[in-house]
Amino acid sequence: QLCAEGRLSLDDRVSRFARAAPAARHMRVEDLLAHTSGLGPSGTTAACPGGQWERSGENGRLIVQIIEAVDGRPLAQCLEARLAKPLGLDAIRFATPGSPLPERLAAPGGYIPAPGEPMASAQDMIRHWRGMLGPLSAPAQLEQRFARLYPVGGAGGVFWGLGAMVMDRSRDVWLGIAGEAPGCACLIIYSARRQAFMALALVGAHAEGAPGLAE
Repeated sequence: QLCAEGRLSLDDRVSRFARAAPAARHMRVEDLLAHTSGLGPSGTTAACPGGQWERSGENGRLIVQIIEAVDGRPLAQCLEARLAKPLGLDAIRFATPGSPLPERLAAPGGYIPAPGEPMASAQDMIRHWRGMLGPLSAPAQLEQRFARLYPVGGAGGVFWGLGAMVMDRSRDVWLGIAGEAPGCACLIIYSARRQAFMALALVGAHAEGAPGLAE
């Protein structure tokens, strides 16, 4: 939305918003969304920006910093106004530092939520993604999200675009996101062949028996 409003560009250098980030002058906003920033899990530079794919929570933390700088509000307030209210999401919460996972809610990526990250029920995950693939995204932006895909290591037929996965499932293609972490496992997909959404949100002991959702 910020790009559509002309307030942010995927080609903007990260140094415009976070000068202290490693290699910020050589890193673009798109690199953060694509997980090709070269940042490792510890936040240090592990590779050249724009090269190989490696998922790192540091990318998400920098994206939060950029959104807050451009929008002018804390991320939770920004997402409430831009996402939750327009889509009528009534079973969604936004993480704050140190907050536990609410009962029956899970982070959409399956990972322990970062500050401001939405945590939602399976029903609201579907409403969220229906909005992301529809009224909240212009056709050109939606095409750009999946224009360049990076193989996800260790998961055959799974690729990463800009903040979303493409999963090649033989006679079908799924768009969405999946992941696991201690106490949390999630899957939200759109089936291109069936033109239908499916979501699964597991927390607590239920998540422990669901490894490899992305596979």
